[in-house]
Amino acid sequence: MHNKISYEIYSEAGTYHKQHGIENQDAVRVGCSNDTNCFYCCMSDGASFCPKAENVAWCTVDNAEKVLRKESISSINENDGKRIAKEIVLKIRSSLYQYAIKNDLEFEKLCSTLIIFYINLETKEYMIIHIGDGLVGNIDEENSVEMLSFPQNGITPRYTYFCNNNNVFKKSLRIYFGKIKKNSSVIVATDGVYEQSNIFNILPKQIKQTKHCDDATFCLINLSISTD
Repeated sequence: MHNKISYEIYSEAGTYHKQHGIENQDAVRVGCSNDTNCFYCCMSDGASFCPKAENVAWCTVDNAEKVLRKESISSINENDGKRIAKEIVLKIRSSLYQYAIKNDLEFEKLCSTLIIFYINLETKEYMIIHIGDGLVGNIDEENSVEMLSFPQNGITPRYTYFCNNNNVFKKSLRIYFGKIKKNSSVIVATDGVYEQSNIFNILPKQIKQTKHCDDATFCLINLSISTD
């Protein structure tokens, strides 16, 4: 028996960006860790008010990927998860700080969210690292969704948390662990996806939000087990 995985990435610019000829400013990386049976999806949304938003989003996922690619853990556990999450966030913040200095920008304005879905394809054990809005959901064979990680918003739906926040480790960083059912799918999405695709129709009501200006990006990961 062997493990089989496929994925598709959907990306579309939000209404405001389309009107002004600006491309989608979300960023996504997918791949496998070295010498392991682990697959990852990293996604980031550069805040619309952020200077160089697209560059900041790519800086976020690229630095997360650098950490994940070198990992060689075979069993996903809480201790390793916390260690990996801390290393990723520190690496992102350090890189953003250097980017701010190089480009004469304020570090505090280089705002980006982070969503990481990391799964062992053999055991189906997963880890989620999440800062800010966006979502992770498990879609079963009946096309119903179990939310694995919800958007994190503040006093309004337009407010969220970012990797460069001073209190990111105490208030913003969330880490979840679990196990995916066989022959199901996982969706990893930024906040704009809800209105942009048919995935909207199967999401829980409490996270359906109308954000016409937001870019939309999601990765649909199809997990199955096949025999040789």
